[in-house]
Amino acid sequence: MSRDYFALGTIRTGGHPGFDRVVFDLPGRLVKPNIGVWYAGPMDGYPPTTVMARFWTFMSAGSDRSAVASYGGPRSIRVALPNVRMIAVKWLNLSNLDVMISARVQHGYRALLIRGDSVNRLVI
Repeated sequence: MSRDYFALGTIRTGGHPGFDRVVFDLPGRLVKPNIGVWYAGPMDGYPPTTVMARFWTFMSAGSDRSAVASYGGPRSIRVALPNVRMIAVKWLNLSNLDVMISARVQHGYRALLIRGDSVNRLVI
């Protein structure tokens, strides 16, 4: 069985007047992950100020390929920004992972996917 993979590379943060930013580098690979971003909440077991970013893959039925997620960074990142406090990476299974961004308040977010030749970036 052939195994393709996608990678979550560097996670970077930055403070700007009036907002904080989190950037996920997604190096070019054979499989581009699906991406979902939303506010989690008590129903998910998180405070309502948690922004969730989920990276996952769907392989077609009958395919002999299986996508595997790759991430080699820390599972917990402390952030000293006005709103973003902590970033945690949680594996759901081999090809799916969640990134939880713990914020001080819920004030809305914007998610932007920037496509590049060798690296895609998700900016929240």
